[in-house]
Amino acid sequence: AAAEGETTGDQKPTEFLGYGTLTSDAKLLEVVTAEKDTFLVFDRTPFYGEMGGQTGDTGTVELGGTTLAVTDCVKDKAGRHLHKVDGAALAALSPRPGTAARLAVDPERRRAINRHHSAAHLIHWALRKVLGTHVRQAGTSKTADRMRFDFSHFEAMTPAQVQEVEALVNGKVIDNARVDTYETEFDKKPEGTLAFFGEKYGKVVRVVDIGGFSRELCGGTHVATAGEIGLVKVVAES
Repeated sequence: AAAEGETTGDQKPTEFLGYGTLTSDAKLLEVVTAEKDTFLVFDRTPFYGEMGGQTGDTGTVELGGTTLAVTDCVKDKAGRHLHKVDGAALAALSPRPGTAARLAVDPERRRAINRHHSAAHLIHWALRKVLGTHVRQAGTSKTADRMRFDFSHFEAMTPAQVQEVEALVNGKVIDNARVDTYETEFDKKPEGTLAFFGEKYGKVVRVVDIGGFSRELCGGTHVATAGEIGLVKVVAES
């Protein structure tokens, strides 16, 4: 995050409400400036802060009778969600800490991001089925426009393997499996749940379970059923 250096030890993580709602009331805690960017920090937010390859949410914030566009949301080292706004527009308001606000995430964009994030889990499952269980996510990007999934394998995939992965994934999309998310202790996660090497996990972790066949530890946002994804098209492999 641009404002990573702007934290002190007594700052608390922002309460994230975005798994269950896309709008919420909140209280302004601080205005953070970093180089040319201006960010707002609230006590709670439905905005997802960029993490785990999932892009940050955009939307609006109503503050002092004025609506400002939120063009990005990132997290700082303290776990605070930093909502990026236009500095000049904010300066005209000069809001004080404690000011009441109304936050709203762009719902269409978030739904598109959810589709790509759930599709990434299905791609991961299918790659492990087609290529072998040595396949592990090595990096990923989920935005409103596309999904990229990075993994290690001994050789390039054949066109037939790419086709097989795509067919497996779309078969599961048509089956419209339910997507369940829940929190559990790391040591009590169901057998076969994928965790990622190099990630730091706390005692309590969040499991994303798609139809019982794909289970991963994941803090991102997802569709409610696989059918929401619509269609997964693999456009390139390299």
